[in-house]
This record gives sequence, structure tokens and C-alpha cells, in this order.
Amino acid sequence: MQQTSVPFEIELWFKSTATSRQQAAQQVTRIVKECGGVIKDAYIHTGIHYHALLGELPIDKVQDVLAIGAQSLSLMRCDEVMFFRPVGQCLIPEKDYRDWE
Repeated sequence: MQQTSVPFEIELWFKSTATSRQQAAQQVTRIVKECGGVIKDAYIHTGIHYHALLGELPIDKVQDVLAIGAQSLSLMRCDEVMFFRPVGQCLIPEKDYRDWE
């Protein structure tokens, strides 16, 4: 099965007010949608000043970034984005784990 999208986490620059955080998330969400992607979840932890979005981008957009550079994708140039990380995937074969003891 060929992968058609890449899951990612975007960590945003933390904003001090809920309104500012909402505006930043809306801006990034709009850009992700313009790139053909989707935001699936968001998380805010005010105690550690953490604000992140989880989503998916079409694999061709990610391949453009790898081939051409960050300038090929407006999301990579957005001032609200502090870090962009692809999210790893894991596949575990079905097995009786009691055999491992």
C-alpha cells in the first residue's frame, strides 16, 4: 500500500492569551488546508507554554520540501510555526507476546 499523506506535529510559538493562540491556530490551519492537508487535533498546555497541532499533509507536498527546500511550502515559512516534525509510525506484527518471557 502506497502512502499518500504524511502525519505531522506543528509546535506553535506560545501566545500569552487564548485569543492569540486561537488566531495563530486558525492561521496555520488555513495554510495547511491550502496545501491540501488537514488538522486533526490540537493540544495546549499553558503550564509549560506548549501549543501544538497534529495533522496530515499530502506526500507530494512533503517531497517538494525535501527536493526544493522550505520555500516550496508556505507552511514552512509561517511565522507562527516554531517546529515542524513528521510523526513516526510503528507497525507491530501480531504475535503472542507471552512467548517473549
